[in-house]
Amino acid sequence: MYSHIETFDWFTKNAAKFDKYAGKWIAVVKGKLLAVSDSPKDLMKDPQVKGAKNPFITKIPLKEEAFSLL
Repeated sequence: MYSHIETFDWFTKNAAKFDKYAGKWIAVVKGKLLAVSDSPKDLMKDPQVKGAKNPFITKIPLKEEAFSLL
């Protein structure tokens, strides 16, 4: 069974690439980026996302929106 560990691994391995997705919504399944969009509504209309089982969907924040937990 798939777990979100693969998605977490994808995020940690690809953190340097997030700048190009800043302000965008992304869908990830099994550690693979499926789609990128400007809105969650448009992202959910993407055929790859619609056909995916349990996609992880999140917004990549702009630098000024990001924060860290100490």
